[in-house]
Amino acid sequence: MCMTVKGLCFLYQPTSQQRTSWLVNPLDMRWYWIFAAILPALLATILIFMDQQITAVIVNRKENKLLVSV
Repeated sequence: MCMTVKGLCFLYQPTSQQRTSWLVNPLDMRWYWIFAAILPALLATILIFMDQQITAVIVNRKENKLLVSV
């Protein structure tokens, strides 16, 4: 599989020749990678939640004079 962009050929293939798929079986992973993935997942969840809450507070201020549609 070669993808050509501006005359350059890029090969997309798994880094290990033993792997035949891009998908990773979670049961084959070492146990500590599961715990290592929890921290970034929690941080991303908190970031998205806070972003939504801060946006709602800014939009719903009385200075914006929003009206309820009928």
